[in-house]
Amino acid sequence: MKTQLLFIFLIVSTAAKAQYGTLDPTFGIGGKVITDIGGADDKGASIAIQSDGKLVIAGFGYNGSNNDVAVTRYQTDGSLDSTFGTNGKVTTAIGSYHDYGLSVAIQPDSKIVVGGYSHNGLNNDFALLRYMSNGNLDSTFGTNGIVTTAIGSYGDNANSIALQADGKIIAAGFSDTSTGDFFALARYNSNGSIDTTFGDAGRVITHIGLSDDQINSIKLQSDGKIIAGGYSYNGNDWDFALVRYNTNGSPDTSFGTNGIVTTDIGSDDNMLYSIALQSDGKIVGAGWAGLQFAGARYNTDGSLDNSFGSAGIVIAIIGVNDEADAVAIQTDGSIIFAGISHNGTNYDFGLIRLQTDGSADSTFGTGGKVVTDFGNDNDYCLSVAIQSDNKIVAVGFSGPNNGRDFALARYTAGPVGILEINATDAMLVYPNPVSDNFSIQFKNNLVNGQIKILNILGETVFENTITHQSEITIVVKNIPHGIYIVKVFDGEKTYCKKLIVEHY
Repeated sequence: MKTQLLFIFLIVSTAAKAQYGTLDPTFGIGGKVITDIGGADDKGASIAIQSDGKLVIAGFGYNGSNNDVAVTRYQTDGSLDSTFGTNGKVTTAIGSYHDYGLSVAIQPDSKIVVGGYSHNGLNNDFALLRYMSNGNLDSTFGTNGIVTTAIGSYGDNANSIALQADGKIIAAGFSDTSTGDFFALARYNSNGSIDTTFGDAGRVITHIGLSDDQINSIKLQSDGKIIAGGYSYNGNDWDFALVRYNTNGSPDTSFGTNGIVTTDIGSDDNMLYSIALQSDGKIVGAGWAGLQFAGARYNTDGSLDNSFGSAGIVIAIIGVNDEADAVAIQTDGSIIFAGISHNGTNYDFGLIRLQTDGSADSTFGTGGKVVTDFGNDNDYCLSVAIQSDNKIVAVGFSGPNNGRDFALARYTAGPVGILEINATDAMLVYPNPVSDNFSIQFKNNLVNGQIKILNILGETVFENTITHQSEITIVVKNIPHGIYIVKVFDGEKTYCKKLIVEHY
């Protein structure tokens, strides 16, 4: 049975059409911040947000002879936090050669952990540093706050770190062996010592393809299992690669094939640079394929999620040469891909917001896409995070070669915050965006169900009881532009879907 319900509001005011993804004018100068660390070449690589909203950025800066690990902390308005290090900045030389900070995380006690790698004079080692909340190195960690670890015999790079609930730290990247580069992980106790209960004496190396395998991002599931995402060479080109590990470092055989999943998106190279976990456990990966943003979503068993994009894969074009380097999930399930986009002359920050089904969110930027130019030189975005107020912070570097600086931008995100629960499987809302009327189609007939539509303030603006119905149509031609939440209760579960009203 199909029923039509009249949805007319007695509202005399008109609302402007909301558009999000604009630079936040309350942050820095016009939404952007540039920080020179030491007068030479500086690159921001990773962001973490403290519980008080302060922003911590890790990267590296050139000291005139080699690179040092560099960490900065910012107030919520984008100004440097003078209580951290020297005027908000800390640089650390691990040895006499190049040192790189590539990933940062905040412990519950507010200590800051930075992961990366350090050259020992012959090759690279995993490197971890832990700082007190004031920027001083934590003397209780490793040797004067620093730990370096050789995984193999030829050189090792740590690209990503994660903090376990028990205080242990996992670092992941790749190890260069006599036959190529392969996935590599190490786990540390809270004092920086290697955790010998993990893998082989605290270390794990995983061969996926023929060679040149690399972890770029790791995340921890709620059950403690470890998801590592990166890429692998199949003999012809690179593919997206995921591995799931048990808590002891062994491969989880319930995931993919013996714990491993590879995805060939096209006939060219596909490189995965970042992963994020949804609240339902699904895995979203972001990267690059054929000069375009590329993403994939996986079910918890490692299979591609066919409800996302085209058979689990999304390709997005922003400029003439694009690369997604980071991904983050907003509280309503919207997905942010951030990276770089070439405008024909140089690179800019590029972002796209996707709805939960992988389609571009038309309320964000232009057709779901935002490009930010810091100046006349190249701008590279490498990391993205979502604040508690849902604003989006993108981090990287900007400037001419050998003269680059840390770069940050903050964007408005809109009234997000309600997660679409089981909506993909149980109910379909179409068309969306809607101009005059929309339909709700249910996978199964609802019995004694109730429908509500809420505005962005959470106020109920429409409700009705529905019984034994598979589809209903609601007229919205008399309501203003805006974002609403459709909620359906079937007595046991609640299904939610974001509805965008646009009158053409």
